Amino acid sequence: IITIALPYYKTCKHLENLTKNEVYFSSSSWGKDYHLVLNEKLEQIANYLKKKYPNLEYVKCVDTKEVDDRFLAYKAGIGFFGKNGLLINEKYGSYIFIGSLLTNLTLDIPVYKQNNGCIDCNKCVLNCPNKAILKSGINSRKCLSYLTQKKGELSNKEKENFNNCIYGCDICMRVCPYNDNLNEGYHEFKPSGIEFINV
Repeated sequence: IITIALPYYKTCKHLENLTKNEVYFSSSSWGKDYHLVLNEKLEQIANYLKKKYPNLEYVKCVDTKEVDDRFLAYKAGIGFFGKNGLLINEKYGSYIFIGSLLTNLTLDIPVYKQNNGCIDCNKCVLNCPNKAILKSGINSRKCLSYLTQKKGELSNKEKENFNNCIYGCDICMRVCPYNDNLNEGYHEFKPSGIEFINV
């Protein structure tokens, strides 16, 4: 299994100057669809490997197969788990998209082990609007990211703590110290402007 990660943008000038009348989409949905971008990158890796290993068989996984992408990335040394359940990379924080290539190869690839771990600051726990982050894990049914993608009608209770984000939430990521000083994301994930809507 070969697992890759691409960073995306944490913020932009428009988001930092959002008006009360504007709603926005989570930064994970900015720019080009990450499924397409990661699939392209994984195909490039597969094409490279095919030249060396003509009998290569592979399956690309980008949020579409019954595999745990975050766990594969963790096992590959790409990051560690935060209290919010997200994978955190030392350089790019939790603003990363993950994809994997399942192959029939046995490769001797060194794995970089990250030494860092969650620093127990509890900022994600304290700032979660719906108190969805617990010691025992995430109560996904209370998570705003889940609720903004939930099918069917929402109850008044579920709508109570909605912020201006109409898809996703990002609050636990924004307050995480590992996301304080991030580099810019991969260019294809740059916001185009259509992610912000006046209501």
